[in-house]
Amino acid sequence: MQIKDLIIAFTVLTSATVIAAPSKKRSCPNDYWYCGVCNGTKCKIAATNYECTQNTACTGSGAGDGAVCGTKNDNFFNIGADIECPHKN
Repeated sequence: MQIKDLIIAFTVLTSATVIAAPSKKRSCPNDYWYCGVCNGTKCKIAATNYECTQNTACTGSGAGDGAVCGTKNDNFFNIGADIECPHKN
């Protein structure tokens, strides 16, 4: 009976700890809501390549493969609407 009580107590305590832990927001630079990296001439966010917009590019000075790009648009379903890439045209 003691083992069963210990298992129940352990389960309750660990579950409460997980539920009480606050979620940590992933931080992106430049006030981006969603960030990614330049992949050729496009910005790759969450395994999807998006065209650079707002007169920016993933090629040129300060850009290139692996450079940080992203969007300040908080609408997940419209991420591709305003992708900012590191090189300003």
